[in-house]
Amino acid sequence: MDLSKDPRRPEDELVRAARAGDREAFQALYEKYLDRVYATAFRIVGEHDLAADLTQEIFLKVYEELPGFRFESRFSTWLYRIAANRAINKANEISRHARLQEQIARERPATGPRESDSPKKGFNDERVQAALNGLSAKLRAVIVMRYLEGLSYEEVAGALDVSVGTVKSRLFMAHAALKTLLGDAPEES
Repeated sequence: MDLSKDPRRPEDELVRAARAGDREAFQALYEKYLDRVYATAFRIVGEHDLAADLTQEIFLKVYEELPGFRFESRFSTWLYRIAANRAINKANEISRHARLQEQIARERPATGPRESDSPKKGFNDERVQAALNGLSAKLRAVIVMRYLEGLSYEEVAGALDVSVGTVKSRLFMAHAALKTLLGDAPEES
């Protein structure tokens, strides 16, 4: 039996084996967390293709950084910290790029109709995803990790390398913003 795929094999054992170069152990960790890392990235950046690319970048970084993992936190917390930070950085980069594009568009006269963004495919509630996209990347990350990934306040704080108080503060601000963003949106049938 392939031990790296044995669900009874403790995660710490898989991490130690992967740190030592066992590719099957790393593959088992990859398979275990792939969907959750993708979901986290998607919910922060809001685009499927970008989230898929980010997921690969995240696991590449995890692979490269794994020898430095010291078991000071749970592996999942460490992984989510990498995932959230990468996704936040990418979302901020996209936001900066969008602001620059808007500035360029304001300075240049319009030559034709503007193309609208295509709807996000595959997400159950497009209004919710649109509202999430309206949040800053930091607020979005807290919402995603707390409610969509089900992490505790402490786990979110560990993953984002902030205090529990900061997590609660960001959640409060995100709730207020989402209430505004979703409160005025028309109901879809």
